[in-house]
Parts: sequence; C-alpha cells; structure tokens
Amino acid sequence: MSQYVENHLGRGEKIVLKAEKNILYLLMPFLLMVLVLVGAAVAQHYLNTWVNGVQREPTLEEIITNPAAAVDQGVKDMAEALYLPFTIAVWVLFVLVGILPFVRALLRFLSLNLALTNKRVVGKVGILSIVTVDITIDKIDHVTVSAGVFGNLLKYYALAVVSVGGSGADLGVSRKGNPTFIAIKNAQQFKDAVTFAVEQHAEEARVAQAEAIARAMGGNTAR
Repeated sequence: MSQYVENHLGRGEKIVLKAEKNILYLLMPFLLMVLVLVGAAVAQHYLNTWVNGVQREPTLEEIITNPAAAVDQGVKDMAEALYLPFTIAVWVLFVLVGILPFVRALLRFLSLNLALTNKRVVGKVGILSIVTVDITIDKIDHVTVSAGVFGNLLKYYALAVVSVGGSGADLGVSRKGNPTFIAIKNAQQFKDAVTFAVEQHAEEARVAQAEAIARAMGGNTAR
C-alpha cells in the first residue's frame, strides 16, 4: 500500500518530498471505540442483572418481607423476549459507532501515499473507496492545509491539492473531485515545496518564452 508512488514513477521522475503520516490521527477514533465498548459492556451488564433478577424465583422469606419480589409471569416473559433483541442492539450499536469509524480511519491511514516529484504531485488514499491524485506541476493552482481542534493539538493535518479551475477543498473530497489527504505531519512543508515547484516552473516557462521571443525577433532582424 505504501509503494503506490514508487510504482507509478515515470521515466526520469524522482521523488522530491513524501508526505509523512502521523499515527496520532488514530488516537481519537481509538478512544471513541474504547469508550463505546465500555458503554456497551455496562449496558450489557445491567441488562443481564435485570433479566437474571426477574427470572430468579424469590425465596419465601423474600416474598414475606417484600411482596413485590414475587414477579408475575408476564414480566418474566417480557424479560425473556427483550433480552436477545436488546443484546443485539447494544453490540450492533458498538460496531456501527465504535468499530467501523476506527476501521475506516485505520484503512485511510495505512493506504495514504502522497509525494511531490520533479514533475507532478501523485498519491492515493483508500482501499475499498479509492481516491487518487495525479496533477502535473503546471496544472496545480494551490495547496490547502487544514486541521480540526484535535488535529491542531496532535499535529496532524489535512491537505488538498487543487488543480487549475478547481474549487476549494474540505476535509473529505471537494465537489469537483480534488482529493484531500489526512493525517499528514509535514503538511506545511509539503505545501511550501509544492508552491516552490509551481513558482519555479512558472519562472522557467517565462524565461523560455522570453528566449523564444528574442530568437524570433533576432531572426526577423537578420532578414
């Protein structure tokens, strides 16, 4: 997964800078998963306690001292009927709210591969749902760097490469398909390197154009 850029280098193409990933990006999804797991375990414990208490036949002494201890058959039947659906609901909620967001973040983190070469910006993120970027330097308009509260504290950032004529970017994918790459530790360095490459390419293009005009004018003068 991490060899995407190396496997897609063209002839004479070299990597100038690779995006570095920050594993702290996974901290919040992991903590959320643990928190939801604890909540599911607590809910399961109270459910088990309630069902076991209802199903257990009270002793004669308990009935004499507390007549409410004699639970009628209807309540027992309800507890038996609700136990399995409630158990399934608790753990399905854990999977949806706890496990899936963490797995999604983990897959995005592991699959992220982004680099600036001497010719273009190339990269890929995702395994099931894949987003790729392949923009030559002359087609790059700008690069945006953004971070949420936790990203700013933990030093991981989202980065989007916007092509000429493209729109602004958000933390996912922009409406025109410009991909955003997450969990990047050296995002500002990457942005500066891309900006420098774009400016250098533009300057070289201006110099080449000026030389072409000079040669054309020299040729006209000679005639």
